[in-house]
Amino acid sequence: MTNVHNIIIRGLNSVYLQAPHVAAHDYKSFIGYSLGWHRVTDHHHYSEEEYFFKGLHEKIGSEVMLASQAEHRKFHDGMGLYHSYLTSLAGKEDQFDSKKLLEIIDGFSGPLYTHLTNEIGALLDLEKLGQTKVVMDCWAEGLKKGTAALTFYDFFVLMPFAFFAHDYTYEHGLHSNFPPLPGPIRFSLRRLTSLWYYSYWKFSPCHPSGVPRKELYAMGGN
Repeated sequence: MTNVHNIIIRGLNSVYLQAPHVAAHDYKSFIGYSLGWHRVTDHHHYSEEEYFFKGLHEKIGSEVMLASQAEHRKFHDGMGLYHSYLTSLAGKEDQFDSKKLLEIIDGFSGPLYTHLTNEIGALLDLEKLGQTKVVMDCWAEGLKKGTAALTFYDFFVLMPFAFFAHDYTYEHGLHSNFPPLPGPIRFSLRRLTSLWYYSYWKFSPCHPSGVPRKELYAMGGN
């Protein structure tokens, strides 16, 4: 869960920091990249609501994740506005306004960050109560069902976005095997599916190797 939350935070930071510096000829690619962040985050929270939280409620109690669900609602509308604005630019990407995008992000990023922090604490509290196995089982089942719900588009946008926002060097490489997948599948998702929308990923916070960029692309990096 922490790895997913870090991907969401790194990804949103990369959108926010680069938006004012994107060159006009890159607007279309940046908009596509920014929509990738929304898809990752929206799918994660949908999977929690539909699978993970429901499993915890059935096995532990209906109240255990109510606070997290309430926090979802606090940034839901803001994320919807983010998605609506970016998709409204289809075919007229030259009208992209970074100030408008940043204003929208400012409107929901606070509640989102608070949620991403609080949710980890809520799960740790369940583990302290001896519910570690239940949490892990529900997470595994939710991950399985959430993966099954991925669309064709997700394999070419959601997956590359998530991989390229995951820092393999974090905590001395402790999480370099996340998500735990066989080598050939990991290679395909990182190196092959990313070719479809290759122009998006230059904005990512990490290189395809998983090493963080020294400087983001739109801010002078390469």
